Amino acid sequence: MTNLWAIIRKDLLEIFRARGTYFYIPGMFLMSTFFFFSYFALYGQIANEKPDVILATTRVFLNGMGYMLPMLYALFACNLSSAGLVFEKQKRSLESLMATPVSIRRIWIGKSLSATLSALAIAYGASIVAYCVIALAEVYPKVHKAIAPHGLAFLTALVLVPLTIFTISLLVSYIQLVTRNPRMGNLVYGLLLLVSWGALFLASFYLPALGISVDYYPLIFVGLIVVFGTVAYLCSRALTKEKVVLSSKG
Repeated sequence: MTNLWAIIRKDLLEIFRARGTYFYIPGMFLMSTFFFFSYFALYGQIANEKPDVILATTRVFLNGMGYMLPMLYALFACNLSSAGLVFEKQKRSLESLMATPVSIRRIWIGKSLSATLSALAIAYGASIVAYCVIALAEVYPKVHKAIAPHGLAFLTALVLVPLTIFTISLLVSYIQLVTRNPRMGNLVYGLLLLVSWGALFLASFYLPALGISVDYYPLIFVGLIVVFGTVAYLCSRALTKEKVVLSSKG
């Protein structure tokens, strides 16, 4: 356990010392404009409705943001450590780590945890700022009420989003460890990003249209965790130091 936390601590320090990490943050706020303009368009459709209807519709919209913002930001930020793992293989520092008594699975888990923790730290901070700006600067002047996401959205952000990001980090880190071409890791990351964000994005459109509550979002996260976690478990059975060493010499 001590070796595991040593790996995580080292990786976290490297991630937050890298200048490239902080280039992600402006990009995240730029992505938030999607929600800003979405509410602007939504309000244009409901502006003539009764105040109770406007408030209820706005609450549903902001609850959806509460589910989607942390996941959106964390998905993009978790790619940081994947790039770091490629650099470690190129510099042969990963081989030095594997020469220690630490098992390859523990190294894999440590790298994935560091990716998850760094992504969540960035995602939570960016989500709070983006939510407050939209809720207070755009929503409050229209409904004259401060609206916070409901409890299930908070629970999802604190439990289900971290588990989803961890399983994604496991899969991306595995590919980067065992393949010679770093582009394969980027391809897998892109596919997982497409599946995860696509499921949430489509749900935000089709679930309300079908009369289904936005509270079904947690079920989507659970489904992603089960699928990605199962694949990660199968990957763990195939992971060996020999495979990582051979991929580093390619």
